[in-house]
Amino acid sequence: MHLLKLMNNNLKDNKGLTLEQFLEIYKTKNYSRPYLTADCLIYSLNEGEIYLLLIRRKGHPYINQWAIPGGFAQENEDLKQTAQRELFEETGLNAQVTLLDIYSARNRDPRGWIVSATYYGLVDKNKVQPRGQDDAKEAQWFQLFIKQNMITLAADNYQICFDSNGTYNSMEQLAFDHQKMIIDFLIKKKLIQ
Repeated sequence: MHLLKLMNNNLKDNKGLTLEQFLEIYKTKNYSRPYLTADCLIYSLNEGEIYLLLIRRKGHPYINQWAIPGGFAQENEDLKQTAQRELFEETGLNAQVTLLDIYSARNRDPRGWIVSATYYGLVDKNKVQPRGQDDAKEAQWFQLFIKQNMITLAADNYQICFDSNGTYNSMEQLAFDHQKMIIDFLIKKKLIQ
């Protein structure tokens, strides 16, 4: 209703155009724009230990690497819905989520300028059974360890280590800039500084 009210008034801009006239000639293709994604950092607390849910990517880029569940937004949903949909599609889990941050560095994804809204949510890992599906080859809980400024994610034969600046100290690495998302999550939860 508010937009219709604006369109019906005859206010003119500095070029003498009404809103209706301006919208007729406006070309979105004249402006660079990113693609939108949402990631969903799911954690569990179990007897004083922290676990993070990761998926192993099925396809490019970062094929076979561990990542936070997530994917591209669809036109009919907001980014929170994207995060929840992608979480369900890739792991079979549902969770209430809260916005962590927006990640928009131009080189964060080799496919181009892709901005991610990253959300986090708590689930009881003893009450859910994640399974890799859709874009995820597998889904796995990783126990999180923090010692001095080193962060380690460990599960079965996998170990991913990075410091609080995001520099890796292991052969295994997370896809994209997902270590930065985990660091920001740990700072938000006051688990590191």
